[in-house]
Amino acid sequence: MQAVYYSHPFFMRTLIILAIFAMSFTLRSHAEEIIPGVLTFDCPTNFGGFGSGEEPGDPPFPQRFGYREYLANDGRQININVRMVECYTNKGYGLLIREPDDNELKEKLAGLIKSYSNATNAPPVVDTIIDGQKAISISYVSHVGPMTLHFENYWVKVQSNAVVEILLSTTADSEESLHSMRPYLSKIKILKKYSPSK
Repeated sequence: MQAVYYSHPFFMRTLIILAIFAMSFTLRSHAEEIIPGVLTFDCPTNFGGFGSGEEPGDPPFPQRFGYREYLANDGRQININVRMVECYTNKGYGLLIREPDDNELKEKLAGLIKSYSNATNAPPVVDTIIDGQKAISISYVSHVGPMTLHFENYWVKVQSNAVVEILLSTTADSEESLHSMRPYLSKIKILKKYSPSK
């Protein structure tokens, strides 16, 4: 009976290919820490991720800090940002920044969408949950030239005046295409649990 030597180039090449495949699968299955100490995301394999390209405070979003964009080749997109949300109280000598309550946070999100001149069909802001945390969301349609884009914007408060913003969007003129991304929200883990100030 002839012995099989695993040092043979064919077997070595096969083992190397299998090892690389296993390694790439293992690495791909781990969640990426998008915002250090705040949020991780286990990106679906059919999306490619890269930096948002935004600098903190880039116009036209001076209070938004872009972190990560994920694109699929069918026009679906996931953006993860941090946004500062501020309310003010008149203290006589000036304005004092304070923490917005739940209703004010909803008003801020609704007002943001209303400020977009090409946004339409926006229903009221609704309560939801992301990774066990209270969150709010709104859906809307935006018309950019000949294209109709569908969006869902989610806010999760992580500090008294800061929210994680998760934006789902699709260039397909189809609510079904947008809704197909909702299960990906379960791949987001909020590491920093928010506790309201006393």
